[in-house]
Amino acid sequence: MDASVIEILSLKAGDYFVPPDHREKVCLLSDGTLMVSQSYATDMWVLSYVENLKHSDFGFEQKTVSTDEVKEAYGGASSTSGHSNANNTHRQNQVTRMIREAVGRKASDIHFRVQREQVEVWYRIDGRLLKAHTYSLIDGHEMCATLYSSMCDVAKATFIPSQSQRARVAASFVEHLGVSGARIESRPTDTGYLMVLRLFHRVDLEKMSISGSGYMPSQEKLLRKMLRSPLGVNIFSGPTGSGKSTSLQLLMTLLLRAMNHELHLLTIEDPPEYPILGAVQTPILARDQSPAAVSAAWTEAISNAVRLDPDTMMVGEMGDVSAAMAAMRLAMTGHPTWTTLHANDCIQILQRLEDMGAPLALLTDSSIITGLINQSLVRKLCECKVKYTGNEEIPEDLHEHISQFCEPSNVYLKRPGGCPKCDGSGEIGRTVLAEVCIPNQELMDVFKRHGKVQARRHWVNKMDGVTKTQHLISLINQGLVDPDTGSREIQLDQDARTL
Repeated sequence: MDASVIEILSLKAGDYFVPPDHREKVCLLSDGTLMVSQSYATDMWVLSYVENLKHSDFGFEQKTVSTDEVKEAYGGASSTSGHSNANNTHRQNQVTRMIREAVGRKASDIHFRVQREQVEVWYRIDGRLLKAHTYSLIDGHEMCATLYSSMCDVAKATFIPSQSQRARVAASFVEHLGVSGARIESRPTDTGYLMVLRLFHRVDLEKMSISGSGYMPSQEKLLRKMLRSPLGVNIFSGPTGSGKSTSLQLLMTLLLRAMNHELHLLTIEDPPEYPILGAVQTPILARDQSPAAVSAAWTEAISNAVRLDPDTMMVGEMGDVSAAMAAMRLAMTGHPTWTTLHANDCIQILQRLEDMGAPLALLTDSSIITGLINQSLVRKLCECKVKYTGNEEIPEDLHEHISQFCEPSNVYLKRPGGCPKCDGSGEIGRTVLAEVCIPNQELMDVFKRHGKVQARRHWVNKMDGVTKTQHLISLINQGLVDPDTGSREIQLDQDARTL
């Protein structure tokens, strides 16, 4: 083919588009040549781009070249879009400033609500969703499109508002902003679309501890026992945003320190979110983001991990029965495994596994399932708090619950209007509410014969299990949590109603 008619497909919007920040890595030509810089041959973005090409209808031949040759291939072609690139840079700067502001306010998420006439930006701070900015529809949409199309590690870099999409923000855009990474999820709505940017804050693990996170002494004792166990699956559960990943990061760091880092800790994540010093952290490589492809990638990655000589495994999530079975097989082959699952309490983890289709004989074997943990986060009172006695302007049912379950003389409430330290909210920071159980075979047999409710009663009455309700009441009685705030996480009468 004559060189004059060869086009650079990776410059065109569509499935083969390569964002400007990745154009020294790969260049795809219309004659089927895929130029890959030798310096970036094992780069995760490049591997993902190549994998997507393999599953497309486009025939190509990969050619390894120098970085300079990739740059030369683009030549002046990208200069024709100078205005577009300048606009991208302006929007990138806007997004970067927004992320910096959100990090400074300790937001865990940034929500872009794109509506018919405007775009609202909300920050989630300590669990509360607070409105931060309002933009015109054009400005807001361009920020979202720029964020996805030119600031993310995605092989298909075209932002399509009418589809659900996900991506990871490139490290080059966020590593200097105080976060270890950021992830995007988007979904169309009836008036536009919603894009949520999850921020993975760096944490100073040297200053963190199990008790400092909020776990009670008895719970810390059980967690440390799990860390020493040479067998089994230990499962963290809780809702999205409950701090499961941060707790796992801390526990895996403590495990590596206890073993003087003479341990091969292998993780499988989608993607790696929080760095664990000394661990080998690996992403799953799904063919695409369809549920079937992601499920298959999880199962394949877990099965492959056994052949990589791990001592301990950390599996980011058991999303379906295939991943759950793979994790249990890891434990059955002598590899202690830590993972996460969505469940409302620690015993419900077993119910969730059963509902997913895991064999009852396996999920009720106490040598396989060796740890059940559930946690959520609750906001803590600022030092400007006020005593409950004399400030009882709260709902009548909450009065009754405080009188029945708490020690009213020790209860504090958030001060209306707060103070400058808490930015007027009356609360600052969050602490853990948790349940921690090391199941014995008797508990497992109760679950097998009588189900979750009886198993939970057995755990509390026969094994001295501490429920999240008991944990919350303890925090309220210490004057650390407002009972109204706490009851929005878990009702004070929940044990009385369910046990």
